[in-house]
Amino acid sequence: MARKTGEETPAARKAYLDYEAMGDQRTIEKLHQGYSEALQRGEGTPTRQLSTLYKWSSQWHWQDRIKAFDEAEAERGRRERAKRMNRHRDRILLGVEAGTVHFLKRLDNGEVELIEDAGDLATATKLYFQVAGEPLADRQEHTGANGGPVQVQTIPLPVFGPQDPLNHFGEEAPSDDDQAEDDDDG
Repeated sequence: MARKTGEETPAARKAYLDYEAMGDQRTIEKLHQGYSEALQRGEGTPTRQLSTLYKWSSQWHWQDRIKAFDEAEAERGRRERAKRMNRHRDRILLGVEAGTVHFLKRLDNGEVELIEDAGDLATATKLYFQVAGEPLADRQEHTGANGGPVQVQTIPLPVFGPQDPLNHFGEEAPSDDDQAEDDDDG
């Protein structure tokens, strides 16, 4: 039964850390090649044997540890990028806000004409709201039954006769003779 990672020998631990430090292009063979070159320069290494590196890799679960290490490094990188982006966004937001305040002061002092710079004001305002993460307008979406498309149905309106109390047009009812004449014309 393999010993736990905490009981790893100092030589195996050193080899693992060297392997970890190799980055994305790491292989046991490349680690061994680096140790061989170090030995030729007279430097000490945890082992001279490729088979020992394979044994340690298996015994101490290097591949699982490397996967966890790489995932942790990737997550650290994502968090650092998010922090940089947030700082950058905040700087842009502050700059746009200051520029907008400056523009509005100039507008109040009559130094600029609104008609001439309305496009710039609109652009700066849109940028301000986008950078601030605020919507430019409320968005409303409508769906039909069960989230499907909205169905539009046309319902014919009743035709009101002259005697109908809802007829507000004051039209006389056509006589049977008028109706017959219309039929003959057609």
